Amino acid sequence: MIPSIDQVKFRDYGSIMSVHNVWNRLNMPELLNELANSRSISKLLYSGSFTVTLPMFDLPLTEVQLHLKITDHITPGYLPRSLITLEIQGVYDRSFDGGVLPSGLKSLNLGQCEQWNQPIGPDTLPSQLEQLVFGPSFNLPINPRVLPATLMTLVFGSAFDQPLDTHQDILPATLTCLGLRESAFNLPLVGLPPTVTELTLSQTYTQPIIAHQSLLLLNIECYPLFRSNVDIFTNLQEIEIVADLPSLPAITSSAFPNLVELNIDQFIGDGPLDLSALPTSLRRLYLQTERPLTGIPHGIEMLFICFVPRNDHIVYDELSNNLVPDSVTSLYLTLNNPINVGDIPSSVTRLQLEGYEHRLNVAEVIPKSVRKLLLRGYRHEINSEFLRQLPETVSRLSVGINDYLDQMQHLLRLSDTLFFNYQQNLQSTGFINIDRVHESLAGNKLLNNLL
Repeated sequence: MIPSIDQVKFRDYGSIMSVHNVWNRLNMPELLNELANSRSISKLLYSGSFTVTLPMFDLPLTEVQLHLKITDHITPGYLPRSLITLEIQGVYDRSFDGGVLPSGLKSLNLGQCEQWNQPIGPDTLPSQLEQLVFGPSFNLPINPRVLPATLMTLVFGSAFDQPLDTHQDILPATLTCLGLRESAFNLPLVGLPPTVTELTLSQTYTQPIIAHQSLLLLNIECYPLFRSNVDIFTNLQEIEIVADLPSLPAITSSAFPNLVELNIDQFIGDGPLDLSALPTSLRRLYLQTERPLTGIPHGIEMLFICFVPRNDHIVYDELSNNLVPDSVTSLYLTLNNPINVGDIPSSVTRLQLEGYEHRLNVAEVIPKSVRKLLLRGYRHEINSEFLRQLPETVSRLSVGINDYLDQMQHLLRLSDTLFFNYQQNLQSTGFINIDRVHESLAGNKLLNNLL
């Protein structure tokens, strides 16, 4: 056994009969105990379908993922007593009362359990639970003090719209993250615990935003609600606005002196969008826009811009007037127009281009500061001439003809003519000469077209 193994995962892909065969053939209880006790492997994971005849209670499993049917029934004493993380998927809808869940469980994820909608009693959930994610059907009142006092993360699904009044002790004082982004929740949030630092709200939420100074992260879809209350979140470090914005809300240094990350899903409308008033503390900026941009503030280190094609087909110079400040080190771009000389500042060390349809003149437009270049959705030929024109500072090149990261080809430059080609498919991993790279990429392109 390799001594450095940290975790082992067993996954059931077959029928119940094959599970029994594997379980018995491997002598699973003895194998798992050997891994846990003699080999000191702390994370033993099982993912599969439910079957009551597979003994699990005494197995040293720490994480289990079950795919359940409506007819399945988990009874007390079935789940491993060592269990820390449990995820249930499928159409399960039975109560967890009566000690069904192990006492040491810390994470319960029902996010993909489509029909679960059961009452939560005083002893339903383990007392040490730290993370609870509900699925899309749960929409029952939560009584005071039934959520464990150790709970830190609480996420609700699409149907949920029940009171969360903390004056009635519904939310525990340990809670740090409250997720309502996917829910139908539209009731007043009164007196969140001071420990809550992350809050996500959906587009259905139209109540006044509460003044909660301890928030560090706010994710919101209702822009007008946000625009009129920007002066009550002076400690915020991250903001995500998931909405089509016609203008930039009043996100300034005076309102958000500690803002580090800003993510705005979509800017719509006409005319240039001036970003010069954004907080000077900002370090990471993520934008999607169909409008020209100006005034990106100096100090941004990670910049992600997706220029969305306009319906009226108006063409503008997307990277004009030194748009990208020379403080940016990581640059992610989705462009409709070609990149020109000088568009990318010499501060950039990591450059990622998404869906770039033009032939890339790497010798002229890629600055020598770039160490890693990623081209996703790039359909032009990558041959030895292309590689020889790359700045010698580019040590890592990743190329993919589609948008799937798992089908990327990754090249590590070892010398002027030798690369190491590493992929998820180990059979295609190995050293490769610069004149053979084109054949490898072409072969991968053919394979992807066949998939």
